[in-house]
Amino acid sequence: CYVSAPSGTPGVLSWRSYIFPVSVSSPADLQQRGKEVGAQFRSYLIQNVSSAHVGETSVGICNAGLGNVASIWKADVSSTQSPKYQAWGGETVDLAWKP
Repeated sequence: CYVSAPSGTPGVLSWRSYIFPVSVSSPADLQQRGKEVGAQFRSYLIQNVSSAHVGETSVGICNAGLGNVASIWKADVSSTQSPKYQAWGGETVDLAWKP
């Protein structure tokens, strides 16, 4: 999994975790686990980063296989380099965080 906490506000930092493993037994469990880690990441930021300005939601992306998650994470990282994102004034901080 990895977690993304977008700010939702132009010019304010967004937050993203590095990839971390989770143990689940089914695709439905992966979806539920993604919701759980998203909420945990948002709580962590609120409690530990006073300047985080976290939006209303954080999204946990969990998928079967490290390759799948790594591909999604790399696409998310690449999107922050797009001219549209740069014009929006956004920056993203990547944290070595896991639940």
